[in-house]
Amino acid sequence: SFMFLIIFHSLYVILLLSFFVFFLILRRPPRSTLSSSSAASDVYKRQPLYCTLTVAGRSTGPPVRVAQITVPTIDPSHRNLAQNAASLTISGANLPDDGCPSRISLGDLVLGTDFILDGCTATGFTAWLLPSKSWGSSPGRLNLHWYATSRQDPVTVALLLPAVTGMLEPGFQFISNVDSSRRYSTAEAVDPTASSLRQELTESPSQFFAVDSELYAGRQRDAGMEHRPQIEIRGLGLKPDGATDEDLGIQFSADSGHPPIGHVISGSYTNEGVLVRLEGLHRTLPGGLHAAVTVAGRAVGPQECEAPLGCNRTQVGTVVAPITVYEDHSRLVSNAQKIIVLGENLPESCPSNIIVTSTFAGEELAIVSGLLKPDLDFELQNCTSRQFVLVLRPGRSWGLPGYPVRIHQYSDSERLGQVLAVLLPPFRGSVSTSDGELSNVAREFSLFGSGLVPEGIEESDICLLYTSPSPRDS
Repeated sequence: SFMFLIIFHSLYVILLLSFFVFFLILRRPPRSTLSSSSAASDVYKRQPLYCTLTVAGRSTGPPVRVAQITVPTIDPSHRNLAQNAASLTISGANLPDDGCPSRISLGDLVLGTDFILDGCTATGFTAWLLPSKSWGSSPGRLNLHWYATSRQDPVTVALLLPAVTGMLEPGFQFISNVDSSRRYSTAEAVDPTASSLRQELTESPSQFFAVDSELYAGRQRDAGMEHRPQIEIRGLGLKPDGATDEDLGIQFSADSGHPPIGHVISGSYTNEGVLVRLEGLHRTLPGGLHAAVTVAGRAVGPQECEAPLGCNRTQVGTVVAPITVYEDHSRLVSNAQKIIVLGENLPESCPSNIIVTSTFAGEELAIVSGLLKPDLDFELQNCTSRQFVLVLRPGRSWGLPGYPVRIHQYSDSERLGQVLAVLLPPFRGSVSTSDGELSNVAREFSLFGSGLVPEGIEESDICLLYTSPSPRDS
C-alpha cells in the first residue's frame, strides 16, 4: 500500500505540472507580436464582433455577429523618394474618410510647417512638401508612426535618396514618325567614307537601307535586326546615388497629334541622360516633342524646379514625317491589272514625280533594266496618305517573269528602292460559261476553263469572287 501511495502522489504531481504548462502556452502571446496594442489589433483583424441583447432580464438568445472589427492600417513601401520630391502618396486600408486629419507623425516632419495633406480617403492620402523643405536631413528610411487617432508600430513608407538638383538640356533631335517596326535581315554596316560607295549607290540603290542614321547593305523584311525609334534625353545630375530605372518618370507631349509612350532602355540611365524607346510614334504629327521628367518624385527641367509646382515640359526633339513606301514581295503575273502600294505620310493627291523600274528583254534577247513610264505603261490612281495604286495600261506589261518591280521615287521622297511585287508569267486564262444547276447548300463545285494555272502559280495566288442577282447574296 505504501508503494501505491508513492505512485499515486507522483502521478498527481505530473498531472498538475501538465496543466500548468498548458495554461502558460495558452497565455503566451505570438512571437511576432511587438506590443500589446498591435497584438490586440491583430486579433481584431481576424475576429468579428458578437453581441447579445438583454432587455429586463430577457435575452435575445446566443450571441450574433453584428460587425467585423477593423483597424486603420498603412501599407509599407520601399520605393525611392528624393529628399526634395514634390509629394508622397501613401496607401492603406480603413483610414478615416471624413477629410484629412490634423494629427500625423511622419518622420521628424511637422504638419502645416513642412508638409500638407490632400486627397485623404479610406485607402490612402498624399503628403505635399512645402517649398524649401525636405523629407529628411539625410538619406534613409522615412517612417510613419501614427495617422489620425491610429497608433501603430513605425511603418516605412519610402526610402529617401539624396536631393535631386539636376537639369535637362533642350534637345533638337529629328525623329521619324514611321513606327512600323519593320524587320531587316542580318546586314553589314557600310562605311560612309568608302570611295566606292557613291558608285554602288548609283548602280544598285535597292541594296541599301538606313536604320538610326546608319547605312546598311542587305535585304529588308526578313528576320533579324529590328528598328524601333528612340530618343536620348540629356542633362546633368539626373541620377542621384541609389536611383534606378524604376525611379524615372517620363511623359511625352506633342505639338500636334497623339504623343508617344516612352520605355527606358535598360542600362542606359546615367547621370548625364537616358535612352528612351518610343511606342506609338506613328500617331504623332510633325512638330515639337516635349518631355516631363521626374526622378524619384522630383521634377527636373531646363532650370531648377520649385515643388510642388514642378517644371514646364522641355522640348527634347522634333518629329518629322518622311514619305515611306512599304516593301512587298507579293507575287503578281506580269499582266496584272494593278499594283496596290501601301505606305505612310504619302501626299493626298497623285504626284507627277514617280520612278518605277522593272526588267525587260532588250535587243537580241538581252535582259535590261528600264523605266515604267507614267501614262504610257501605267496610270497612278487612288492616292491617299496611306496608299496609291498603279494601274497597267492595255497592252503593256510590268516586266519579265522572275524579276521584281521597284519604286525609286515618289513625290519629293528620299531615294527609295523598295520591291513592289515579284513577277510571274502572264495570265491569259478564261472561265467557261455553264448553266448547270447548283444547290444553295452545296459544299463544292467545279470550275472549268482554259489556261487557269500558269507556270509558278500557287493556291495562295488564286482569288475567286462569286456574285448572284441579289447583292446581299454575293
